[in-house]
Amino acid sequence: MYGKRYSEKDEKDCNGMNGEMGHRMGNMGHHRMGSGENRRGMHGFGLKYLILNMASSEEITGVDVIDRVDRRTEGRWVPSPGVIYPALRKLYEEGYLEMREDNNKKYYKATEKGKEVVKDTIFPWNQRKEEINSIDTILERMEDYAQFIIDNSSKLNDTEKDRIKKINSQLGTFK
Repeated sequence: MYGKRYSEKDEKDCNGMNGEMGHRMGNMGHHRMGSGENRRGMHGFGLKYLILNMASSEEITGVDVIDRVDRRTEGRWVPSPGVIYPALRKLYEEGYLEMREDNNKKYYKATEKGKEVVKDTIFPWNQRKEEINSIDTILERMEDYAQFIIDNSSKLNDTEKDRIKKINSQLGTFK
């Protein structure tokens, strides 16, 4: 498959985390996953739909998701196993993915319910111009960007931190 940066041990370590799914994924039945219900872990439109989209055409593992996100973002965001494995588990528990184990490795495939979500969804790269520039779409992107910054906070320099503080101050007008 892809370069295996994380092992199944990482998945087991993440499975034992306390409260990793203390946040809701959103109302998947209405295909509005990622409206910001959670502040850690799975965030925004992209990741949940990406997982379902990938799992609609082939079996995937958590490592596959991590590697593909890494490639798609050209290394700008490599989601941690602590984000991916709880997301896969939640999608499985809610009936959007089926799972099989082979040699202590979990493989996920979209169920018919999961495929319906993908089929009924307009992905960002297929959206019309007015949909791309809608407030809701921009807010979803901001959520994704915020999660990226949080995940990479240790790499920020002082100038970048100052820019983030300025943006935060501007958004503070909505308190």
